[in-house]
Amino acid sequence: MAFERFILPGRAHKPMVTIGTAGTVNFNRAMCEKHKLKPYKYAVLFFDRETKRIAVRFTNDAKEEGRMSFGQRGGGAWIYAKAFLHFYEIDYSAVRHFDLRAEEERGLIVLEPLPSLPGEAQPRRRQATEKEKG
Repeated sequence: MAFERFILPGRAHKPMVTIGTAGTVNFNRAMCEKHKLKPYKYAVLFFDRETKRIAVRFTNDAKEEGRMSFGQRGGGAWIYAKAFLHFYEIDYSAVRHFDLRAEEERGLIVLEPLPSLPGEAQPRRRQATEKEKG
């Protein structure tokens, strides 16, 4: 059996999305490259109340209802989504990771929740003040 040298450290090769504790939906470089997101300026978020899944569609239509600015830098991208997360009561107190499933006929990318990993970030807890401790 021969070993193969890994020569691309530091780059994710699996397309992934995370929801960060700042209320952003973040797309890694692999996701942006696979789905050719560079030309897009906006994204529209969707939520399925029954399955609790999030979907996103990318667009350049500045008049599309519900559009959000889609920021890009360094190969990755993000959407500031606090209003969306609050409206649908989606917890973002800890970073959450998602796999992707394309629904090409509807032009959507569906976020599929990944199971929690050992050592994954836990929700932030407010530190008790000295007065509360005492």
